[in-house]
Amino acid sequence: MKEYLESLQVFTDFKVLTDAPENPEKPTRNNIVQAMQWLVKDAAPGDCFFLHYSGHGAYVDDTTGDEADGKDETICPVDYAQAGMLIDDEMHKLLVEPLPKGAKMTVVFDCCHSGSGIDLPFTYSIDGKNEILFRDNRLVALESGMNAVKHLANKNVEAAMREAFSALSILKEKQPQPVQGPIKTSDADIVFFSGCKDTQTSADAHIEGAHTGAMSWALLKVLRENPALNLTELLKKLRETLQGKYQQIPQLSTGHMVDVVTKKFTVAY
Repeated sequence: MKEYLESLQVFTDFKVLTDAPENPEKPTRNNIVQAMQWLVKDAAPGDCFFLHYSGHGAYVDDTTGDEADGKDETICPVDYAQAGMLIDDEMHKLLVEPLPKGAKMTVVFDCCHSGSGIDLPFTYSIDGKNEILFRDNRLVALESGMNAVKHLANKNVEAAMREAFSALSILKEKQPQPVQGPIKTSDADIVFFSGCKDTQTSADAHIEGAHTGAMSWALLKVLRENPALNLTELLKKLRETLQGKYQQIPQLSTGHMVDVVTKKFTVAY
């Protein structure tokens, strides 16, 4: 991933934590927290950030009332047994809350149970039938969700997605306000890719002689072969690349409502 990001000639500073014996900076809980703080320190409009996590993920009981399934998603530092896991509430505070409007961040979590890994409010997914599924993760709409695409004979995915945005606006006017849990939105331009749904696991893989996460491999393959995709196309390509090899379903989440049909995916402005 670092090699790909360096090839873009966008980012000037990198920090890499790995459990490789030769690497002095191990992904301990403290080091991960400090790295996240370093990443967004003094964030300003126009700044661009990228975070990639490939490792173990899990879940714990939700204690704040902001999870409809009653579970907080987590990542597992190498010392999690002694220092504890990092839960999605913490990572939202570390990564999302410090970002001002006009800042841009891309986050990739290639781990199990990562669907809502940093608690962003809007999630887009593509199922095995190439239907786009949209879900408002806030308590006002999480239970209802909505299928944004039907297999219509004369309409493509993008056209159906536009209709779904219109339908969503009508539905939201009639939805009750949440009774508990914070509303986690962000004015920053945040795109979060997860390797799977909250209820799924993400596969490890051995591809072309290298050990990698299946989601990391698929994302790099798609971006290198298709550098100018919109978010809908990118999500669809990810699903197609993984489908047939792995059961996991990648997801995309955003900090505020985004037209995923017209918005091109870029790591910088």
